[in-house]
Amino acid sequence: MPRAKKIASPAAEQPATEDHSNIDENGKNDSAGIDEFVLPKATVTRLAKSVLPQNTQIQKDAMTAVSKSATVFVNYLTATANELTVQSGRRTINPNDVYQALEILELPFFLPRLKAEVSEFNKVATSKRQAKATASQQQLPQQHDQDEELAATKTAKVEGEDKAATHAEDEGGDQQNAKKASAAKRRAGKRAKTADGKAAVINAVRFLCLCSICTNMF
Repeated sequence: MPRAKKIASPAAEQPATEDHSNIDENGKNDSAGIDEFVLPKATVTRLAKSVLPQNTQIQKDAMTAVSKSATVFVNYLTATANELTVQSGRRTINPNDVYQALEILELPFFLPRLKAEVSEFNKVATSKRQAKATASQQQLPQQHDQDEELAATKTAKVEGEDKAATHAEDEGGDQQNAKKASAAKRRAGKRAKTADGKAAVINAVRFLCLCSICTNMF
């Protein structure tokens, strides 16, 4: 079985590069230990219990051994797939590289189950994308209707405000005209009273003059 060059990420799709990650700037070996790359314990525990009969218990040390074994397996598998990717002049590991790596590691019995799982995953992902696209397309007319309704509401509001402003201006104009008319009426009344007063004075003067003439005659 090939010896792993480094602890790799469990992701199957990742950039593939030459194995120089364990060399620091000073040229010293700075490879990390396996404990830094242990898979999540909860995930490994769920996977392990999913294939066991109910009420089956796993000792803590056994679970630790399973978790580290899974990490080592991912390390070997990814390192082998990475070598195939580099040999092909590529920088990204694809599923076919992983399938070939399993054959190289003499684990071909994993392939049927793995390919089925990958195919199912792709179907689910495609269905989710299509459902999301369909939902977005269905939301477009609704959003368009909502936008039109909002625009109509805004237009009606603006028109209402314009009508209210016009009505207020009309009422203000009417009030101003009424005030002007009232002032003119008051002025006309004053002029009428002044004219009546002048006429009364003139008549009084005329009456006095007539009285004076009559007195002188007799």
